[in-house]
Amino acid sequence: LELFFSQHTLFSIYTPTIIQHCTRAHSAQTQNIRYMAEHSYQSHHDHVKSEKSDVEFKEHERIIMQKRIAEINHVITRRCHAIWNEFLASVPKPQPLEFNFVFAGLNMYLQKCDEYRADEHKDNKQKWWNNQKASEMSQEFLPLVLHSTDHMAKYLGEQIRGEFQIEFTNYVMFELLETAITAVFSTLRSGSNEVFLRTSFQYAKAGLRRKLMSYFGEIEIRQYDTKARRRKDLWQKLIKRKKERLLLFFQNKQNMFDARTSDIDTKFGVLAAADDEDKKVDPSTFATEDQSKNQYPFALPLPQLPFYSSDTSSNQFPILPSLWNNYNGVQQQQQQ
Repeated sequence: LELFFSQHTLFSIYTPTIIQHCTRAHSAQTQNIRYMAEHSYQSHHDHVKSEKSDVEFKEHERIIMQKRIAEINHVITRRCHAIWNEFLASVPKPQPLEFNFVFAGLNMYLQKCDEYRADEHKDNKQKWWNNQKASEMSQEFLPLVLHSTDHMAKYLGEQIRGEFQIEFTNYVMFELLETAITAVFSTLRSGSNEVFLRTSFQYAKAGLRRKLMSYFGEIEIRQYDTKARRRKDLWQKLIKRKKERLLLFFQNKQNMFDARTSDIDTKFGVLAAADDEDKKVDPSTFATEDQSKNQYPFALPLPQLPFYSSDTSSNQFPILPSLWNNYNGVQQQQQQ
């Protein structure tokens, strides 16, 4: 290039720049090849490193599940304290107040890892398990978490006065439900750090789907087809919307009760004031001679009720024959 450009005066002034660009292009290509080689080596190294024995693989998944359980216990406990401080401040808080979910079927859940056969699946074991565990969790683990949050909501609901227990319990149930399904925990893979995996909502016949549908009436979800119900976002939206309605309903009932109680207190105050005025008057000045013998001086004498005979032709309200016979018998005994 230098010889060519040196022989042509027209290009001589561009010689250093063209040579510099060619050198940079060659250097960039070399760096790109080196990066691809290093990346290929690192990928191969990671693949070899990720190959765990069955025991190691199962132990790794056990740790992941323990993190998931620890996080759900942490967020629900924190939410319970917030609810107690806001609505039950006048009630002594139990020590400790905590949500302590335990998954008794953890070992059985991990046994599913052993069902992988390399010659039967085109994916490696980790990828296969990532799909498999979403189904397994939706059958038992996740429904049990919600079953436990329902029990916690019932306990918190029992701490408020009886007039609001039903409304308050329903609100707390959805508050804890929303907290549970939106919980995330710390993990190296951000795509799988949800306690309630998004893919777990896809299974129509799983326990999770049945549990979620039990929180709603048919009229609330009938507008959403099967495809829409596979999305976690839909359930989050429905739960949040109903939680807000239940909270408003609970607060409105509280306000109505407080207003009614205030009105009753006002009326009792007026009656008490009138009673105090009455006590200043001597009631004996109003009592007659006969009434003064009565325990209640203001009580009027009972009117003399007419005694109807058995002659039904002269009476609009005749006495029944059985009563008349009883009366005649008493009269005869008195005469004897």
